[in-house]
Amino acid sequence: MTKEESQIIEKAIAFALKAHHGSMRKGGGYPYIIHPLETTEIVAHLTEDAEILCAAVLHDVIEDTPYTYEDIKAEFGKRVADLVNWESEDKRRDRPASETWRIRKEETIERDKHAPIEVKMILLGDKLSNMRGSRIDFRKNGDIMWEKFNMKDKSQQEWYYRSICDVIPELSDTLAYKEYCEILEEVFG
Repeated sequence: MTKEESQIIEKAIAFALKAHHGSMRKGGGYPYIIHPLETTEIVAHLTEDAEILCAAVLHDVIEDTPYTYEDIKAEFGKRVADLVNWESEDKRRDRPASETWRIRKEETIERDKHAPIEVKMILLGDKLSNMRGSRIDFRKNGDIMWEKFNMKDKSQQEWYYRSICDVIPELSDTLAYKEYCEILEEVFG
């Protein structure tokens, strides 16, 4: 990786730190920024492309913070902004999140079936990071852990996370995919 590539990734980390400042991971008791950093670490095992790594660290910025596509595009360029935007859900903030959960997840699955491989790498990194956290909670609390989520029905969570496997078959030979599948088996049986 060149010095310029390292610097742009550092810039993305600083941007994500600012964007997620004060946010905590749901039920985890730790700063939210840990999740995008872990997502980026996972994606770094799949590619050395600095723009994909920037998008990985920024993947929740549009979805969960006041920053917009245009903000990311101005700072990091169109490709990074497009990758982040692709992975951003329409949260439908005018309705309760529990009411829109299934709709949003169905949209994600359908959209990502046709996604470029770069997007699928970020998707795998994001979902593996989520499931690593869920495994820790599951080992500690069992099925009560689902109560902290907008979707409290374990079978719905299982449907969604298992559906991701069908979306990213191109990555099935990677260690990240294999770890993801192992965690799914432990958490969902």
